[in-house]
Amino acid sequence: MPEDNMSTETRVVAEQWFAALDRGDIESAIACLDPNIVWINVPKIKNGSDVIPWIGTANGIQEVREQFSKRDGIAQVQLFKPISLVCDGDTAVGLVHDKTLVLATGIVFDIIFATWMQVEGGRITRWKSYCDTAPIIAAFNGIQPPAAEI
Repeated sequence: MPEDNMSTETRVVAEQWFAALDRGDIESAIACLDPNIVWINVPKIKNGSDVIPWIGTANGIQEVREQFSKRDGIAQVQLFKPISLVCDGDTAVGLVHDKTLVLATGIVFDIIFATWMQVEGGRITRWKSYCDTAPIIAAFNGIQPPAAEI
């Protein structure tokens, strides 16, 4: 069954988003976002948000930039590889393999996380990630977590 025009637009935007992040090109990734984006990078949690300072909700591009800036100041992304993408209408869901070095501990966390996004007018208007934060918290606490299983 062929994709409808909305699904095609959603796929194009989602693929641009993931490709930019895979290249480490934050500016091109930001260009995929609607100025009024609602961005939920794992909801804030007790004993998690204080350990992983870039998680939580951001409203608008400036707050999303601040989340990237917080991450880049304390961690170095080594791998950000999309491994699957499903699009239906204005919704895209993708799985991403992420390996990131925590600079303070020298430990790499290796996770698979899911992202959900809504695309309207050629821009991502809503974005949410879902992941097990335990490996990230372990890396910040000096504990080597196991590698992600794909």
